[in-house]
Amino acid sequence: MSVQEYLNQAPTIHIRYLLSAPYYDYFRYQYLPSISKRIDMDDHMYSQTAVDIIEGQPLRYLQDVWMNFCALWQLYDLLTHQEKNFLRGFISSHPDSPYMAHPWYEKVNFTIVVWTIRIALLGICLGGLSMMLLSIIAAARRRFISPLVLVGATAALVTQSHFLLTAMSQAGLPRYSFALWPAIVLEGVIILRTCLNEFA
Repeated sequence: MSVQEYLNQAPTIHIRYLLSAPYYDYFRYQYLPSISKRIDMDDHMYSQTAVDIIEGQPLRYLQDVWMNFCALWQLYDLLTHQEKNFLRGFISSHPDSPYMAHPWYEKVNFTIVVWTIRIALLGICLGGLSMMLLSIIAAARRRFISPLVLVGATAALVTQSHFLLTAMSQAGLPRYSFALWPAIVLEGVIILRTCLNEFA
């Protein structure tokens, strides 16, 4: 069974991410270096291979980009007890993973903590996109843009661009989102302040 055939059995995008994420480090740090020792491969060959894969299956590539983008915003590695048990049940009821064993994601968290973080991040993501859209519309109509909204829109643009580029070229691992947390927190504060000003 190929890796893709195995991953295609995943019932949700969350489970698919949890099953696929370990392959990123496996191929990058173990599989590809071992190939490079046997075959003379340079950066151009790696790049061309990636382009060929994307051109051959663009829809699957877009699905993977969306999965990794969601993983960065929702911290898919942060599991509740129920999610861990669901993952364990899936792995136990299916054939072994090709090439490597999946980690068991031993660290779990209280459900209320996980979902509070995810809902807050979703709100910040949508709020940041709203500030970006409002800033673009205001600039196009040559209207005044609140400095607070402009700062929030800039932080949102940096965050969304970073996450999108990461999702296009890397796995949606938490370590790639942590660098943007200062900007995310800033967005959250500005969104909260703007909402309080509107409804005060």
